[in-house]
Formats: sequence, structure tokens, C-alpha cells
Amino acid sequence: MVITGAAGLIGSVLTESFLAAGATVHALDCNDSGLDDLVARHSGSSADERLHVHSIDVADPEAIATFARALERLDILVNNVGANDDRRGAETPDAASWRMVLDVNLIGPALLTGALTPQLRASDAAAVVFVTSVNGVAPSPWLHYGAAKAALVKLVVDLAHDLALDGVRVNAVAPGRVVGASQPADRRANTPYGLGGGAPPIEAIVHAVQFFADAEVSPMTTGQHLLVTGAPDRGGLAGR
Repeated sequence: MVITGAAGLIGSVLTESFLAAGATVHALDCNDSGLDDLVARHSGSSADERLHVHSIDVADPEAIATFARALERLDILVNNVGANDDRRGAETPDAASWRMVLDVNLIGPALLTGALTPQLRASDAAAVVFVTSVNGVAPSPWLHYGAAKAALVKLVVDLAHDLALDGVRVNAVAPGRVVGASQPADRRANTPYGLGGGAPPIEAIVHAVQFFADAEVSPMTTGQHLLVTGAPDRGGLAGR
């Protein structure tokens, strides 16, 4: 399987969870130190030989094409990569800001999925899972980020339709403001998301991704966009 943004907050937990389940993981990220940390955590373990790290910027089409040509088979692709420069409001994102956010969050994942489509079509149980954001369906202070994530939702629907006859399922998981176990308890308590007032833990996102990735538990599910916010509606703003 392939996981992008594998060295990040959600990506690293996704990588470790799938490794623990016995998967062979190709972990993509442009954060070399984060990839080194992944390797170090699994050095000498049973997952050591199943973890393959690749220093790749998904906004680089040539790097994507080179990686895709070298990958012989693929069952699961998790497009988890994301980036935001925190420029808020209508006036602050300039052209460079818009291009960066769209390249990383939308164009790169779209190109990677396209480049890996031959391998996915050859699989008997192929799944593509996009990690989007509640910012794509709820009001967001980051216009460029929200627009990129909203476009991913439409991409999921269209890819699901396009690849259905090939048996490739395409779905998405939209986190709200996500917190990790290492983050302060006060952030968990004060975040306006989550059942009981807390933000969804990373594990909740991971479980949703695993559901869509597993052909045995979601064999007929495609074109879906699942919000994992802990809230009963789409309202509010998210940090993911």
C-alpha cells in the first residue's frame, strides 16, 4: 500500500497502524526527518522489512511519475497529504499561496492516483482513500485550503464512478480538528468538536480509513465522504 504525508500527525499513525496489521507500506513524504523517525521506530521490528520510505514531494509531477513507474503492484492508496500556510480571509492568499495549497492538497493527489491507476486496476481488492477535511464542506477561514478540500470531495465522486467497473473503490474521510495523545488535555477539552466536548482522536480517523481500505468490510462502498468530527453537523471550523 501507499500512504502520502506519512510522516505527519495523521500519516505517521496511519503508517504504524497498517504496519501493525501486517501491510507492506510505501511511506511518502517530503519531510526527511519525519521519515527517518518512522524508520527508527520500526528498526529491528517485525515491520522493518515491510516499511519503505520515499522522500517525495507530491507537488512534483516528475517525482510522482518516477515513483509510479517503479511500483509493480498496489492494493491500497491513502492520499493523506495536506498543507496549509494559514493565510486567512479573502485578501491574504496571494497567487503563490493558492498554487502551493492547490498543488499539495488537490493536484498532487489527483496526479498520483492517476499515475497509480494501472496498478490499482490490476488488483483484486483495490481501494483509494482520500483524507480531506471538514473545511471542504463547512465554512473555513482558509479560502484556498477549503476550496482544495472541497474539490477533493468532487474528485472522489468522479473517480469512484470512473473506476467502478474496474473494481476500484474510492472514498474519503474528513477529519475535524484532530488531536494526538501527546497534545495538551486543555486543547482536547476546549476544542468545539467531539462527543463530550473533545476533538476526535487520531485513532478515530485511522479506523475510518481502515474501514474504507478493507475490501472485506466495505466491499460495496464507494464514492462516499465520511465526516469524523464528533459533531452532529458540519458546522464550525477545523484545524485539520
